Amino acid sequence: MEELTETSWQNHVAALDAGLGEWQRAVEESTEEQLHESIPGFPEEAVWWGALSNLCTHNTYHIGQIIYIRKALGNWEIAADWA
Repeated sequence: MEELTETSWQNHVAALDAGLGEWQRAVEESTEEQLHESIPGFPEEAVWWGALSNLCTHNTYHIGQIIYIRKALGNWEIAADWA
């Protein structure tokens, strides 16, 4: 298992951000018809809009977990402009 350092953490964050940015661009450039197409090679019948919806729900769930853990550890500060 890779040792977690500030540099490796930032690399992982950057890779995740880049991947989500690619998804966003793909959605923005897609037509309505493309979003209703089946996903080729997927193990079961699924369309793109459904997969994207599940991805959003999945990511939101894990973001909530991270916030919960950080609050429990006392490592969560709300930005002054959000207060």
